Amino acid sequence: MAVNLLSRVRIVIFSLFLLIAGFGLSSIAGAETRYIHDVLIVDVRDNMGKQYKVLTTVRTGDALEVLEDTKHFVKVKTSKGVVGYISRQYVVSDLPKKTIINSLKSEMKSLNKKLVNLQADKDGSSEKLLAIRTQNESYKQELSSTAAERDNVIKELERCAVTNHEISDKLASLEPVAAERDNLEAELKKLQPRISLLQDRYDQALENNKEAAELIGERDTLHDKLINVQADLEFLKEKHQQFINDSEDLVSLIDERDSLFAQAKQNDQVVKELRERNDELEGTHMVYWFLAGAGVLLIGMLIGKASIRKKRGGLSGMFIVF
Repeated sequence: MAVNLLSRVRIVIFSLFLLIAGFGLSSIAGAETRYIHDVLIVDVRDNMGKQYKVLTTVRTGDALEVLEDTKHFVKVKTSKGVVGYISRQYVVSDLPKKTIINSLKSEMKSLNKKLVNLQADKDGSSEKLLAIRTQNESYKQELSSTAAERDNVIKELERCAVTNHEISDKLASLEPVAAERDNLEAELKKLQPRISLLQDRYDQALENNKEAAELIGERDTLHDKLINVQADLEFLKEKHQQFINDSEDLVSLIDERDSLFAQAKQNDQVVKELRERNDELEGTHMVYWFLAGAGVLLIGMLIGKASIRKKRGGLSGMFIVF
């Protein structure tokens, strides 16, 4: 849109130069187009002279097709197809300055309005970008905090894994002890009826009985340890389940972070486009000043030419009356 704006300004400037160059040209005979100048309403008559019938009227800025050019009158054809005569002093070959000025004012007003709209879009985008950056910083802080919590959970999980492995080893070591305990109890049952008959094995049986008592004590100790290990295992299961639940929240936060990074990348592209548009608008502002200078130069030339014509006491070949 800014490129089109610059193109239209170039066209307006080019039109001004054509207008300035046109003041040095003489009138051209034949079917040419001329205009009613100044603020006038002029009669078109059916013959040369004010005594003849008025066919229609034309206003300042109306285009007329010249069919015949005489010393005091011009035979013309209006935009509605009416053919008649009009006093030569009221027509010029170029667009009247008032028409040009009004056209340029309208063009400048339209361009200024577009410039204001572009500036408003730029300001609105800047505010949105600031809000997005603030929100992005907040998300980054939350992600940093979440990452620290994640590291702590990972460390806790590793510790639980080590503890779980130790418990598994202890449980595995209890199996042969339990089997040995059962064997000893069976052997003790066999020895009970033979004590009276096997006196010579009494000491050995007594020793075996002491060993069995030690094994029973060790069994009880291992049983207590087993209870403690089972309690630790239940605690680890709860911690493991809690870690799984926390991991689901962590995955959600990671996805949200990736989304924010993508959005920040899009915002960077918007900022780049806004900067380019701002550079184009600054170039357009310089063209406006150049256009204003050209307008002042044109008005000065018109005033100078008008003064010269008044001194000469007649009209120039361009048929312009001031």
